[in-house]
This record gives sequence, structure tokens and C-alpha cells, in this order.
Amino acid sequence: MRFGFSLIITICISLLGCAVKREDIVELYERQTGLELKLDKISKDVETLKKDTEEKEKRISRIEKNQARNYVELRQRLDELAKNDSPRFSSSHKSSSDLFSTAESYYQKGAYEDAIISYQKFIATYPNDNRVPQSYLKQGLSLVNLGKSEEAKFFFQTLISKFPDSEEAKIARRKLKEIEEKRS
Repeated sequence: MRFGFSLIITICISLLGCAVKREDIVELYERQTGLELKLDKISKDVETLKKDTEEKEKRISRIEKNQARNYVELRQRLDELAKNDSPRFSSSHKSSSDLFSTAESYYQKGAYEDAIISYQKFIATYPNDNRVPQSYLKQGLSLVNLGKSEEAKFFFQTLISKFPDSEEAKIARRKLKEIEEKRS
């Protein structure tokens, strides 16, 4: 009998220890509700970020397409201008030094558009001259000075691809990095 009584008391004490108070249930419910609300907010934030990222990727894609189109148009314009026989940019009967000096003169005076055209004329006329890398660099720098950094990337990239080991290519790489940092 003693054993049975002890057993009943032990079971009762165990059951009382497992008994959950109403306040505990309310507290657990409130915590669960709070966590569910936080989870919903996080899910909405993730969706918003996904949409923003998709929009930014589309915008970047449009910008890149526009830049590619601008590069092609710029190259075509420069080629047309280089072929132009106007007296101001004429290369007939001019030595490589004369053409390069003309371009340098424009660059030094801050006449960057004229410098770009003159450098292009020099490159088109003397493509194997050792000053061609410098000409590409100065075309890019001219555009940077005109506030057209995105267009300048074309000349820097051309310089790097054609003369990767030149000193001018090192400068062009730095300039490209600066342009990208300003864009970010």
C-alpha cells in the first residue's frame, strides 16, 4: 500500500510539473505571432530587393547597349572626320611629326575635340608609329576633360587591347578604374 501511495504521489507531482499555465500559453502565442510578423516583413523585403535588383540589371543592360551604340557611332564619326580633307585636319603632305605635333598642340590648348580628330588622323595615317599608344591615351583623356568619361572608355580599352604592355596602357587601366569607381 505504501508503494501504491508513493507511486500516486510521484505521478501527481510529475503531472503538476507538466501543467502549463494559461499565461505561458499566451506568452508563447504572442512570441509566435511576433516571429511570424517578422518573417512576413523579411519575405516582403526579399521580394522588394529582388524587384529592385531586376530593375537595376535591366537598367545596366540598357546603359551597356547604349554605350556600345555610342562607341560604334563615335568610331564612325572619327573615321569620317579622319577622311575629311578639310584644311584644318588635312594630312596630305604632312609628316608624322607634323600631324602628331598638331594634335599635341590642340591638346595643350584645351581644344580637345580638335585634338581627338587630329590624333585620329595621325593614327589612321601612321598606324605603325610608336606614338599611336600615346594618341589613343590622349583621345581618351580629351574625352574625360570634356566630361565624357563613358565615351573615353572606348579609347582606353582600344589602347589596352592593342598595346597591353605599354606605359600608356597602364595609365589607361588606372583611368578606367577611376571611371568605374566614380560610376559606383
